[in-house]
Amino acid sequence: MSQIVIPSPPHSTADGCGGLIITGSGELRPTTRPGIPRLNLTPLDDIAYGTNQDEELAALEGNDLVGGGGGSDVIQGNQGQDTLSGGEGDDTVMGGKSNDIVDGNAGSDVLYGDRGNDILSGGDGNDYIEGNQGHDYVRAGAGNDTVFGGKCDDVLYGDEGDDIIYGDRGNDFLDGGKGNDTLFGGKGHDVVVGGKGNDSIFGGKGDDWVFGGAGDDFVSGNLGNDTVRGGDGNDILFGGKGNDLVMGDAGNDILSGDRGNDTLTGGAGADTFRFEFLGIDNMDTLTDFNPTEDKIQLDKAVFNALIPGNLTGNQFITVPNFNPNAPGAAGAANLIYNPVDGSLYYRNQNGQISIVAQVGNNLNLGSNNFEII
Repeated sequence: MSQIVIPSPPHSTADGCGGLIITGSGELRPTTRPGIPRLNLTPLDDIAYGTNQDEELAALEGNDLVGGGGGSDVIQGNQGQDTLSGGEGDDTVMGGKSNDIVDGNAGSDVLYGDRGNDILSGGDGNDYIEGNQGHDYVRAGAGNDTVFGGKCDDVLYGDEGDDIIYGDRGNDFLDGGKGNDTLFGGKGHDVVVGGKGNDSIFGGKGDDWVFGGAGDDFVSGNLGNDTVRGGDGNDILFGGKGNDLVMGDAGNDILSGDRGNDTLTGGAGADTFRFEFLGIDNMDTLTDFNPTEDKIQLDKAVFNALIPGNLTGNQFITVPNFNPNAPGAAGAANLIYNPVDGSLYYRNQNGQISIVAQVGNNLNLGSNNFEII
């Protein structure tokens, strides 16, 4: 099959076959996609722009500037520090081995950073973006986008739309922006911010800082010693495994430390503190429990001596200076509160007593503050 060689001297401008505008010489070859031309640039620093048709444009060793034009194009950067733009249409743009700038522009694009510390921008449309290796900076743009950070420490912004963002490996920064986003920190010590909208946020492995922002969010630290904050809105917050700091901020929030010795702060609003584990290794501390508006929920699978629903009066008692090794003063009650040191205890059906949490000193607690779920 014949090839068309465009004989232009380096760094000059020529009008190529099919309307391609090229600076530097290049070769227009048949492509693996029938009927779609492929342009291979030179090892020099080239500039190439596509037409309104579908094209394949491949850079080589130089620091190239390649624009796809109006069609649905495939653009590959290769070894130089390239600036690659998909233009209009649904494009696939691959950065190559160096530090590249990859821009999808309009359309629903697929963008790959490959190696190097890349800057990737999805633009309009529902884009799929992978940073891959290197310390990458990603702006997904408008649309419902899917973003993977890759192996190193990345900065990932969802911007507008309902986005799905994975930090993957590395110590990453994720910001969902506007929209109802789903964010996964992945491995590493990550900072994950939901932004505006009702977001679902998971810290992943590592000691993470996760923040829901505005909206009714679900936020989980997962593994590690995490800081979990709800922000504005009525949020559901889980510390996960590890010794976590969980803060509801404004709104009527549900807070669960999950496993570990966690510190729970409800903030403004009528908050619910949920307990699903027992024992000294899972003892949480409540910093601002307000008996006039807050609730404590206990998991019926763990606290099985208690009747599901609202706690009955004879199952709760306040005993100053309660001694779990000499529990006679508590009578037959299953939940015992010591206002002197703020400890809350649970007695199971076999009479074994375990500490639940430090809920605060000198509180006016009653059975109405507890719910079995």
